[in-house]
Amino acid sequence: MKTFILAACCLIGMSTSLQADRHDHVLPPSSTEHAAAGRPPRHDRMPTLSTHATERIIELAREVSFNDDRMRLLEAALLERHVTCAQCVRLMDKLADFDDERLDIVQLIGGRIADPENISIILDEFSFASNRDKARDMLRPRR
Repeated sequence: MKTFILAACCLIGMSTSLQADRHDHVLPPSSTEHAAAGRPPRHDRMPTLSTHATERIIELAREVSFNDDRMRLLEAALLERHVTCAQCVRLMDKLADFDDERLDIVQLIGGRIADPENISIILDEFSFASNRDKARDMLRPRR
């Protein structure tokens, strides 16, 4: 319970710093715009996570003891944000020691890659070919 409360407090504190970054990025259209038009929201208009926000997420995630809580924090922080491949690699380097933890991060990021042409730098972070293949499948665009 303590870790859940800590994660919630971290998210509240982080939302303030993430709000400061919003003026630098394109804001996504509101869901009411899409509902009125009768079409689903376009995810390609999501803003990209800033460098400052990436570092703040890493700081907060390091304070969380358990990997499950860390993944929940990361998931909440990346909601409605795209991530560059370099940011994904940075998150994996700082928050994951093993390939399964790296795969968990890739799973969370999934279709939120802003620069899919650079996916190879993410795949190079995996020690085993089987894990690279799993990551490649997770990063494959969904239609």
